[in-house]
Amino acid sequence: MVNEIIEFLKSISTDEGYYIKDFSSNIYFGVDSGNNYIFARINNSNDSKFSMKTKTITVYQNYDFEFKTENDLIKDKFDVLILNYNYHSTLETFINLCLNFYDKDDGRTILELTEDLIQLYKVIGSGDYISQQGFWSELFTIDYLYEKFDINIAKYWHTDPFNKYDFSIKSDFKIEVKSTIKEYREHEFSHEQIFTNNNVIVSSVMMKKDDSGVTIKDLFARIERLFKDNYEIFKMLEVEMSKFLEDNLLKFNYDYAEENIKFYSNKDIPKFEIPEPNGVHGTRYLAQLEMIEPLSEENIYSLNSVV
Repeated sequence: MVNEIIEFLKSISTDEGYYIKDFSSNIYFGVDSGNNYIFARINNSNDSKFSMKTKTITVYQNYDFEFKTENDLIKDKFDVLILNYNYHSTLETFINLCLNFYDKDDGRTILELTEDLIQLYKVIGSGDYISQQGFWSELFTIDYLYEKFDINIAKYWHTDPFNKYDFSIKSDFKIEVKSTIKEYREHEFSHEQIFTNNNVIVSSVMMKKDDSGVTIKDLFARIERLFKDNYEIFKMLEVEMSKFLEDNLLKFNYDYAEENIKFYSNKDIPKFEIPEPNGVHGTRYLAQLEMIEPLSEENIYSLNSVV
């Protein structure tokens, strides 16, 4: 549906007012006379009337609107979001969040969605090379485990950037993803990540740049369906995606990563086998994994009993 909405928005215009089309039950997208993009939803609640404008979006909650459609005019009380045309490069993200936010009618308001979008637009283009590489490896790990082992870890992805593990399956069972573009398997760990009573599975992803490879956007498209039931994780993904501009997306060889990914138990990873001494914290070091035994496919399949 997203591609259909994008094609519609890029192909229409209006000389005055607003032109919209119904794409789902009570969900409309369209444009105004300034070619700005519109998301609209009929408000059937008693929400208070409210409006706000930022440089990226304008929001109206429970306002009387008149919209043109292909066949007639619609007059009703609407919640409306208007995305500034200058941010058309993030149109797909705008549509994705609007659709996913209202996927379930659970009483959430347009103001909550507005706050999420404002936070998203604050980070546009802020990502660097290292964080993009790490994000690619996390998306790839989700895709690999789901496609090869039918293990879905998507709902366990952390929504807190300060969480020490990428996936928290249970209070004492974690998955941490590490990546490298070196030709040997070496990763940086914090001491507390691997010297712990938790059971930690480390996904070690070896990556290789490739001009004909896949981007984070390509990987996201492969696994997007796994996040549809969890708006908070979906929002976090969209925020992460927006940090990397379309013309700066890195490409990595999918087949190479698939051939070289390995999984390890934290108990086997080289580390200092003692707690950090009093007065010391945040210890980090490089650990080489080439000489230790990875988990077998049987070990990985057994994750199904955990997730």
